[in-house]
Amino acid sequence: MDKKLTGYCLCGACEVIIRPAEGKMHACHCDMCRAWTGSSLIAVKVLPGDLEAKGPVRTRATSAWAERGWCDDCGSSLFYRVTASGPYQGVTHVATGLFKNAGGLMLASEIYTDYRPDGYAFAGELRGMTEAEVMAKFTEGDGA
Repeated sequence: MDKKLTGYCLCGACEVIIRPAEGKMHACHCDMCRAWTGSSLIAVKVLPGDLEAKGPVRTRATSAWAERGWCDDCGSSLFYRVTASGPYQGVTHVATGLFKNAGGLMLASEIYTDYRPDGYAFAGELRGMTEAEVMAKFTEGDGA
């Protein structure tokens, strides 16, 4: 996708400029994403080199394979980045809430659907994957 998107955290101190890898967004219902965002993480995939984050951005390793980034002034969730070595190292999933109208992207899929709370439901037909399906795809080299 050639389009660049510019977004901001809640307080405006962090500016995030991305070139989405694809013209769609995805939702993750894993325990970590729900604890981090207070809901599911709805994000857009960004390849290494296609993300510029300015301002008081802080990161923390949140698992053996990834880190999360946030605004150190207001606490807004910014991104989830794969840090594990391999073909997906550096692939980042940027929160679409940073962009006006979610950057005009459409929700295409949900992962960790077996962790999705009963009261959550998105409109439309979305591709869904359980934790086992996500992990199998990731280890096959077809995930992230």
